Amino acid sequence: MDQIGVTQDTLGGTLDLDGEEPNVLNTSTSDTRFGYDPSPSEDRSETKVWNLLVTVQGSAQITNAEFNDSIIINGKTLPSPFTHRTLNTGGTVGEKNVTLKEWFKLCVPPQYRMVYEWRPVRAMFSNDQLNGVTNTVRWSDVSTANVDPSVLGVKRPGDPVILDGQPLTDTSVYDVDFTKVTMWKIEFSWYGAVGALFLCYVPVANGEARWVRVHHMRASNQLDVASLGNATLPITYLTHAGLSNGLPDSEKSKLVKYGASYYIDGGDKGTVKLLSKSSDYAKSVAYSGLKEVSILSPSSNYFDISNSVISQDEKDQLIGSYLKNDTTMRVIWVENSGSNVRLYFNQAIPGTLSTNSEVDIIIPRRQRAMVALRAKDEVTNTTGTPIRNRIQLYPIKYGIGITQPAADTSNNVLTLNFIKNPLLITNNLNNSGLQQSYSIEIYSDGDAKTNGFDLGSGTVPVEIIEEDLPDSKNNITSADYSELGLLLPNSGDYIHMYMRGIATGSIPIGGFPANPSVSETSVLVRLFRKGSKFFIQNFSSKPESFTVYGTMIPVRMYQFSTDGSLTLFSGDFNHTQYEDQKKWNESGNVGTFESIAELSGASVSQDFRLSPVADTGSTIFSIYTNPGGSQYDLTDYFAYNKEYISYPLTDEVDILCAYAMWESTSSTSQPSTELSVVNSLTWEEQ
Repeated sequence: MDQIGVTQDTLGGTLDLDGEEPNVLNTSTSDTRFGYDPSPSEDRSETKVWNLLVTVQGSAQITNAEFNDSIIINGKTLPSPFTHRTLNTGGTVGEKNVTLKEWFKLCVPPQYRMVYEWRPVRAMFSNDQLNGVTNTVRWSDVSTANVDPSVLGVKRPGDPVILDGQPLTDTSVYDVDFTKVTMWKIEFSWYGAVGALFLCYVPVANGEARWVRVHHMRASNQLDVASLGNATLPITYLTHAGLSNGLPDSEKSKLVKYGASYYIDGGDKGTVKLLSKSSDYAKSVAYSGLKEVSILSPSSNYFDISNSVISQDEKDQLIGSYLKNDTTMRVIWVENSGSNVRLYFNQAIPGTLSTNSEVDIIIPRRQRAMVALRAKDEVTNTTGTPIRNRIQLYPIKYGIGITQPAADTSNNVLTLNFIKNPLLITNNLNNSGLQQSYSIEIYSDGDAKTNGFDLGSGTVPVEIIEEDLPDSKNNITSADYSELGLLLPNSGDYIHMYMRGIATGSIPIGGFPANPSVSETSVLVRLFRKGSKFFIQNFSSKPESFTVYGTMIPVRMYQFSTDGSLTLFSGDFNHTQYEDQKKWNESGNVGTFESIAELSGASVSQDFRLSPVADTGSTIFSIYTNPGGSQYDLTDYFAYNKEYISYPLTDEVDILCAYAMWESTSSTSQPSTELSVVNSLTWEEQ
């Protein structure tokens, strides 16, 4: 496999792993030489895993009948276009093996085909011993698979693989003489933080030698678990020898050493590029809240505000807002109250507040991006070939200049939030045509609907099953299911919603109350359609299982006008699924990204338009600054093994935005003018 994800085929063609290039092998269901799943998914997982385990590329492992028997497991079959290799006829053993190409097409969705977590399992590799002779094939892991029906029981690492009563052999294609190299080393990270370093130990002068790096494969630190299973990095010795393992006396013992890691500083860190982008024009920042708002009808944990302050159509932007004098008082839910807007909080309303009391409400959705730094998904090399971006970006300096109108004599403080990967694109529907809310009720128990719908603590999608289907686990009425179909009419449609939520173990007896309580929170979920099915999932993982309930409020997209005010986004995105990274290239909707230098791994935008959804992404740090000019050193936050921007080994690129939020002013009324901001960002690439 080369760098752009194309494997070379022995028949003289190529296989494109993202499935988009025309006139290549294995891109059509009519090509009977290779298996093909037009929409790889988790469906038929048991069948796919079974076939992967019992077949080894290039070896004669199973008969046609055994393969055909395997394609129905637990009632699930492989997709009808899928066949097995038919390069020869006559039903010979080994004809029906799954190749690495077929495994990619059959099991891996396109957006994940270059992702580390979807790496091919060890069985799909050739295991060439690089010694140029015929070797006994041995088990590399503990296995209970019965390749030969006459050989049962557990197979240990080093045991020969027995087939038809004889040890399976394989002739090494390559003969590598390691004595021609003085010494070499491969250094890798247990969690994938540094990728792999390839080093040679070479003489320098005066009888001395040092490690010199000859190649560096970058891999971002994005893994949830240790990629090799155990983060303690033990040193393990494995020996296998003797006639019981099929080794003649002349071969003596074999010793394999795992887990050793030596860190020797002796090579360059590679070429580091220093790039910068400064504002081409000033940007306006309006006050990021509601100043001196009179509250109405305070009671328990809610109060109302007039629709003259904020319209009911825009009330969704208030979720996640907080009171200026007490930032722990946060808005968890909003709804219409007559012609006004009702705000529910996570705490009881203080007794000091009564009707017509005035409060300041800060709205995080009204913070405006000053600059956005994005890792490219591809870098075009000097031959014009696009290659997946492996460059890491380290912001090191940030400068800002702020001016305020001469007529404004107030003392103003601007907050700069550096947020990595906030939620920005919330749907691929008609954003401006969305309703204020949707009364689509979902539940886990049809006999106790007020107990809500259990989402769990992770982000695994849960199917929403219609009640008319013959399944006892149905969780939506037919009428609401039809409403869901109108909202998401096409496969690939998605939308983010706010729902009332509570920890599953804390649901009150009798279920959710009619009004949100202080023990609840707003849960951000993603609804999407795949084929004819609908799914819901947590936007982010939770420390404990959560249950959601009741009305859904769409998280609509907002953008900034030239005067810094927030307006409803009226564009229309063209991507057909949330994971599609090409959505960031829709400059008319997102903003204009530019590349500062050839072969740079970064794109930078100074007209980034979209407003971040409150409490999403990672706020790396915040800066508080007054009108004037300031410069900040960012190396305390962004450095190797700290934070950085990259296209990590997942399916989403990294974006870092510097957001300006004007939340502090000595003015006693809502500011009617804006602050003017210019800025610059300097970063390293390596």
